[in-house]
Amino acid sequence: MDVSLLNCETKSDIMRHMVLVGIMFLFIITTGCVDVDEELDSNEVINHTLETYNQADDFTVQIIIRTVFNKAEYVEVMNYSLIKPDKYKLEDIHSGAVTICDGKKVQIYDPVENTVTQKITNQTNTVPDCDYRQILSELIAAYQLKPLMIESSSNRHCFVIKAVPIENDHLPDRTIWIDKEQWIPLKIKNDYGFYQSSMAYENISFDIGLNDDDIIIPLPSSTEIRSMPHINSDFIGLDEAQDKTNFSILIPSYTSGYLFTGASVPQYASDSISLVYTNESNNLIITQVFSSEIEPLSDAESVRLSNGWGEFADGFGSNNIFRFARNHTNTAIIGVMDKKEFIKIAESMEYM
Repeated sequence: MDVSLLNCETKSDIMRHMVLVGIMFLFIITTGCVDVDEELDSNEVINHTLETYNQADDFTVQIIIRTVFNKAEYVEVMNYSLIKPDKYKLEDIHSGAVTICDGKKVQIYDPVENTVTQKITNQTNTVPDCDYRQILSELIAAYQLKPLMIESSSNRHCFVIKAVPIENDHLPDRTIWIDKEQWIPLKIKNDYGFYQSSMAYENISFDIGLNDDDIIIPLPSSTEIRSMPHINSDFIGLDEAQDKTNFSILIPSYTSGYLFTGASVPQYASDSISLVYTNESNNLIITQVFSSEIEPLSDAESVRLSNGWGEFADGFGSNNIFRFARNHTNTAIIGVMDKKEFIKIAESMEYM
């Protein structure tokens, strides 16, 4: 499902976080609590870490992204190189796909299709969502930070900051581990309630003298160049989304008054999709993943549908979740409505 989420997560941070259901990635490191630092508070630690980031002209890092949704784990390993402010290369180790940005356009190379999709961006200082500056800056602006702790993790001492959204139920609770000596994040863990994800940062090197040649990738002469000018939205239409997926998408004819906003398909995967609907104050997310297996939700209620069975569970932050499977397509509907509305939406869903 992209349940996106999948390139490292720009329309709105809130929407992007919800769309990332099922595709970012859980990474758990066993830690032992040691002490509480009495000289620094959480804001000072984050600001100091951002200062370390801001002082560098370039850096490289390997990012391990993990997500667990309904007991299924998804993993991405990315090599990320940045020349500030906004020239970068992001390499997916497993798929071989590479995203590069020269500050004006983004090019996405797909080695399987031997294509480059070129997008002209009208934004400034655009970096991937896995870049930790964006995440730490969001903590300062939108979160209540709990008292600082110090823990030992993998023989390294680190500050541990727990953060809770101030006024936004759609943002995840977060825990951040920051290396006490180098002032770099070791791990950022996100808890969305119905799934957990994390990003682990390894082998960070600052100011190694990167230049433009380091973000250029040699392409075969037969590579097809595809242009997609002017990125104005993170979302695409249904027809384009169906072209990008390898299974038939289910579309609801009843949406409880929510209007279709757009679809999101993981950049390097075609077996999942998120459909986003909105009303004046809330979001409705319908995620679908093509899979032959489905794990039961914990503490879920079985619900009879006109064409099968579903599961309903509440208490995922401000959201509830309804899930059902049909023809190897697992669908999850996430929103604030009650069980009866979920059932109406589920029963109205038909293939495109």
